[in-house]
This record gives sequence, C-alpha cells and structure tokens, in this order.
Amino acid sequence: MAEPERGLLREALGEAVARLPDGRDLAVVQIGKSEIFLWKVYRDSLGVPRTKRRTVLPAAGEACQPLEGIVYDILDNVRESHALFAVEDSARGSAPWKVLDGLRGSGRALRDFVCPAPFVDLLREVLAEDPLTRMYELVTLRRTPGGGAEMQTTPLFPVGAQRGETTPLTLRFVSGPPGPPALALVASAQHAQAFGLLSVLSGPVESGVHTVTAELVRPGRVRFEGLPAPLAEDPRSWNELVSCLPERLEPAARPRTEHLVCAVETSVPAADPERLKERIARVRQLLAGLADAPDAPRVSLLSYGSHRFAWGVPEQEPPVWCWEGGPEDALERLDRLAARGPQTQTPQRAAEVECALAVIGDRLERSDGTGRTTLLFVGERPPFPRRNQVSGLLPCPRRRDWRLLADDLRERRGAGFAAICDDHDEEDPPEFWTEFSDGPLFGLDAVDLGALRAALGLSTSARGLPFPLVETE
Repeated sequence: MAEPERGLLREALGEAVARLPDGRDLAVVQIGKSEIFLWKVYRDSLGVPRTKRRTVLPAAGEACQPLEGIVYDILDNVRESHALFAVEDSARGSAPWKVLDGLRGSGRALRDFVCPAPFVDLLREVLAEDPLTRMYELVTLRRTPGGGAEMQTTPLFPVGAQRGETTPLTLRFVSGPPGPPALALVASAQHAQAFGLLSVLSGPVESGVHTVTAELVRPGRVRFEGLPAPLAEDPRSWNELVSCLPERLEPAARPRTEHLVCAVETSVPAADPERLKERIARVRQLLAGLADAPDAPRVSLLSYGSHRFAWGVPEQEPPVWCWEGGPEDALERLDRLAARGPQTQTPQRAAEVECALAVIGDRLERSDGTGRTTLLFVGERPPFPRRNQVSGLLPCPRRRDWRLLADDLRERRGAGFAAICDDHDEEDPPEFWTEFSDGPLFGLDAVDLGALRAALGLSTSARGLPFPLVETE
C-alpha cells in the first residue's frame, strides 16, 4: 500500500474507533487472496478497544459454501455493527474479491480500502493510538490526621489522552512483609464514582521516595519508569491487596531504642474505675512481647495522676516503679501498680504529664545508660499549664512547662515520644497528644502492636504497605 493510502485507512479506522459507542462494534471484512476474515472491534467494560476475529472463508475452503451464502453470513453478523469496513489485499478476479462485490451491492453502508500490507499490524497501531475514553488513575495511600491510612486515587491521564503522554509522580514505597507494594491502575468514567481495575504491577522496590514517570503505552496499558527493577503482573487478588492495608501507618525507620520508659496515668473517671486496668493491659501486651527477645531494651516504669491542690498537703513526685530493668522486672511492677488501684480524677481537666517528664529528665541526667531512649505515655488528660489559664485550669504547683521539658529531652537526650490515648478519634485526634507524639497516635481499645513497636523503635522489620504513598510539597 502506498503511504498516502495507508494513511487514509489509518485515519478512517481511527475516527471510526474513536466514535465507537459502548455496547456497539465496528466490523471489518478482511479479504485475502484465498481467505476472508471478519474482525469485530469493540470496547470492553473499561473502555479499552478490543478485537475478535472469525474466519469466514478458510484458505482451502473456497468451494465449501456458495459466495452468495458467504455474503449473507457476513451481513447477518454485522447487522448491529456501528460501521462496516472492507479491506482487500487480493488480486481482482479471485473468489474472495467477488464477495466484496456482493457486499457492495447489498445496500449496506460500506467503506473499502486496498491493503496489501499486513492488516493486523495496521489495526494494532490504530487501537494503540485510540484516545482514552476513561480517566486513568493510580491507587495510592494518604495519611490521615490520626496516623492511619486510607486509599485514594491519583490522576494519571484524562479522557482524550493518547499514547506517549507522560505524568511524573513522587511516591513513597514501604517494602516489607507480606508482599511488595503494587501499582494498581484503575479507569473511571467522567463524573462517576465507580472504578474498574485495569492492571496491577509490582516488583522489588526499596523503601523510600522514588520519582516515577507514568507513560501511556496504549489504552489499557501504562508503563512506569524510574524504579530500580522491572515490574511484572502481581498475582494477588484485589481483596488480598486491600487486606494488607494496616489500620495505622508505621513511622519511617527509627534508631533502635535501647531504653523504653513507660508512663501510665492512674487517674480515671469515677464512672469508669476499670480504665486503669485497660491502660496497664496495653503496656503488659507490649512488654510481654519483649520479654524473650535477645535484644530487649532496658525498661523503666512510672505512674502519674492529678495534682490534688490540697491545702497543707505537699505534692508528691510521680513514683518510679522500676528504672532501667528488664521487661520481666517491669511486668512484675505493673502487677503492683494494678494492685494499688486507680486515683479518681479531680475536676481539673489535666494530669501530671509535666511532672512525669521532669522526673524522667532528672533520672536520665543521672543515668549511665547508653543508646536511644523512647517515652511511651498511656493516658487521657493533657498536662497542667505553667501559668493560670482563662479557662480556670490551675497551673502546675511547681510551675513546670511540659514543652520545655519535652524539647530538652529531644534535643539533649535524643529521646523519642509516643502515646496511647484513651479516646482516640482518627478524624479528630486530641490536640495535645498529636503535638506530643513523634508519630501516629494509638487508641486504648485496640492497639496494633506491630505498628506500636515500629513507632517505639523496637521493630527491626517494618510491615510493608500494599500501595505507595503520595508525597506532597
């Protein structure tokens, strides 16, 4: 085929495919020297153009059926087709060519072209250049205010995009068990909330931020460049991938914690005297998992309640139950703390967080221990302020400032901070505990121990995320 005529056929087929509505097909009768094929071009449920080919006249079967019957068979099969093309690569006078005469005389709208070059190659090119009829998006994760993760989609290519177009992405991958992070491509119609899964690719990717370029290869296929290893089809089902999404995001890798300080609030609401047992149970769960570890950290335990502001009664510092012992020592002292029972909360809506920080700082100053220290506070109420508040909340009797104490521990001791809150709402996390903690907050009702250990710097193998996180400025 001369290049101009080939161009005309590509243009005509391209326009017809682009206008092809959902639920209809485009029929192409390919007439060869001794055989005839009937092609059907259609869009699948995700708008991707697909083809089916049927042999109407086999190469060795010219006498198997009268030519009139072949013409009738073709017309019957294209009755509902949106458009009809004929592409001939045979010499005039052959039996297949005579079928074309029958189609022309049938009254059915027909566009025919001569195509001596392989028609299948031309058709493949036309479908690859077809503009998208659906938006293409990548399944990603975003951090919630409370330290959780939720799925979202990140736009890649709009309706009308064509092959060769690219979109840059900055993605954070978190690799680890139970499987590698996946790049899941979905398609959606404009103004529709439903998504259809196009492909899921995965491969060995190191944890960290990667700059990735998404390139539209053809409708239904996107190539991702910029990763250290090639990607392959992921064998996991969609449900398997989604089930790997943790309730909370583990923080980025932290230095190994050599000294864990657990501070438990003992003041509880009068209507809920069992609250202290729940707090202690969470600490016990954590320490029980460390008891048999060969590299278990040193553990310290203290408790704190509410200032009494009782006239003539001196304030006591928060008691230290054990300091830099083993997990077994701390577990034994937890039992003693539980046996002592709770302190009923005072009307003051605060607890001795600031005094607990002061005690910890003083102990660390006199300690010979080495390595990183991480503080885990378990409770509900925020610290007492340094000065009088408009709200009527009384200041700490010792006028301690929790921010100054926490900043000193961070800067001079390199300490880390984490918290388990009684009433933790991911969508509206407590303001103080959000500022206090270095990473995600944890709720008292259900603690993801793997994520908690990672937040405390006690986990050597972080759990992976099934999809990448989008990095924003």
